[in-house]
Amino acid sequence: MTDPEVLEAIAFYRESEFRHPNSTNRLLFTSYGEILGFDSFHLVPDLMTLPLQVIVGGRRGATGQYEAGVLLHDLSPATDKHLFVVEGAGHYDLYYKSDPVAIAIGRLADFFSRTVTRR
Repeated sequence: MTDPEVLEAIAFYRESEFRHPNSTNRLLFTSYGEILGFDSFHLVPDLMTLPLQVIVGGRRGATGQYEAGVLLHDLSPATDKHLFVVEGAGHYDLYYKSDPVAIAIGRLADFFSRTVTRR
């Protein structure tokens, strides 16, 4: 296994300080087919109609997270939708690394301040 994104996923979920202490981070082989077969993208046109901000890391890997974010954005019929790429960041960097998270939060703060109605 050599893909950096897969190795980052393994390190994050199995070795990082953020992993859940009771999680073995393992699954039954018999459930793998159902996990791989699950696809909810067909629901996006019906469900993702409100303003949408999709944020992805610009460093692509074998897990397809970047491509899934682009597809989510493209399938949404929302008229106010934006795809923001955090250049140089991988998917898992957006979980906990200070610089990519700060960039993403800044983008989300702008998005929410523009789209969320104050009462």
